[in-house]
Parts: sequence; structure tokens; C-alpha cells
Amino acid sequence: MDIWNWGKYKIVKNRILIQTYYNHQGDYYLKEETGEWLDPSSFRILEIRDYRTDKVEKVNRAFNFKVFDVHLIQDKVPQNKVFRK
Repeated sequence: MDIWNWGKYKIVKNRILIQTYYNHQGDYYLKEETGEWLDPSSFRILEIRDYRTDKVEKVNRAFNFKVFDVHLIQDKVPQNKVFRK
């Protein structure tokens, strides 16, 4: 299976960790973002580590969640990626 910008996240107490695998012209690499969970609707990223270049960037980026109806994109998801019972 090819990886095209797939990732996962983990929240422990008030900390968030996001790991994303990127594919740029066949060059696969991992970026890791760490930050703080602010409340049920937002979090802040404070550090980004690029494992391809081994560089760490200090940032201060806040993100807010929005209500989104996932059924609006259901027909745009490749059918071989859709879980069916």
C-alpha cells in the first residue's frame, strides 16, 4: 500500500502528538508535531520535527475544530479505502 500523507495522533492529558508520513515524489518521510490540547474544540502546535532533515522548528499555531458533516465527502473517498460491514 502506498502512503500518501497519512498520519495519526495521540492525546495524553493535555499533550497532543501528530505523526504524518509524507510522500514527495517517492521520498517517504515522517514529520512529528507536538503541542498542547487547549479544550474540546482547539489545540496548539508548538514544535515540528522533520525526520528527513532532522530539524526541529518552534512554532505557535492554534487550530480550532469545526462541525463537519462527513457524509458530504463520502462519495469522494476511494471505494477501496471505505470500511464496509
